[in-house]
Amino acid sequence: MEDRSPVPPILVSVVLWASTFPLMSVGLEYFPPMVMAFLRYGLSLIPLSIFVLRYHTFSELASILKDKWKLFVAVGLTAVTLPQLFQNHGMLMVSASAASILQATSPVFGVALGILLLRESATPNKIAGVSIALAGAVLLSMGDGAFSVGNGVFLGSFLIILSAFAYASSGFFMKIGLREHDPVTMTTLGIFVGTLFCIPFLFLPGEMAWFVAPTLGAAPLSIIIYLATLPTGLAMVLWFGALEKMELSRLMLFVYLIPVVATALSVAFFGEKVTPIMLASGALIISGVVLAQRK
Repeated sequence: MEDRSPVPPILVSVVLWASTFPLMSVGLEYFPPMVMAFLRYGLSLIPLSIFVLRYHTFSELASILKDKWKLFVAVGLTAVTLPQLFQNHGMLMVSASAASILQATSPVFGVALGILLLRESATPNKIAGVSIALAGAVLLSMGDGAFSVGNGVFLGSFLIILSAFAYASSGFFMKIGLREHDPVTMTTLGIFVGTLFCIPFLFLPGEMAWFVAPTLGAAPLSIIIYLATLPTGLAMVLWFGALEKMELSRLMLFVYLIPVVATALSVAFFGEKVTPIMLASGALIISGVVLAQRK
């Protein structure tokens, strides 16, 4: 039996991640940045642990973590701690749609890391595809109206670009780990270590204030539970499962679809208007991704 195409689970991950941007903007009204990161990833460990313990004992997981601790420190920092630190603080200064567009710089870093460090092929289709999709993301940003000067927008944009680089770096470390371990194990242990590294940031004054009077209403709890289960636990397992079968430089190009999906969700659920720039940029992004996937 032939292996199933990794594209459907990749697209599920893209849709789930696209849905996080408007929800995170709302969530940051209730939670400080690193409190939200700690709760989101900490809660995701509950379903992930239940699943992974069907195949490994605690002692086996501890042994894997002990033997490969440097790898899991790298995965935890680049997949959880640093991107959440940069992205969540950046989203205090820029809109959700702008954040999703800025995250579209991640494939540029991913393609570069894949070619330079993993010795993946630098085909003409891949280079042309990443260029076309990046042009689409830039065009979409021009029509977004969120990149105006002032109010910390430049700093917020820079922080989100740093988070995009961290996410791309996590793909490199995960690719190495997936040579020996399955996606669920890698995801669970990586999130566990990354969540631990979030703890020191909880002692910062702005974060500590939340624990004095925590916001535990239905709306914030619903947001955290959703972020912890589908876009974190499920989406990461699906994404890293695809990474096991696909080059990092090819997989990262699907990130370009996130601002397209995020914009479509905003139109469908928040009544945003569709503009010619949205349609043109979406067509460029999708065509670039399709071109880059052609062998």
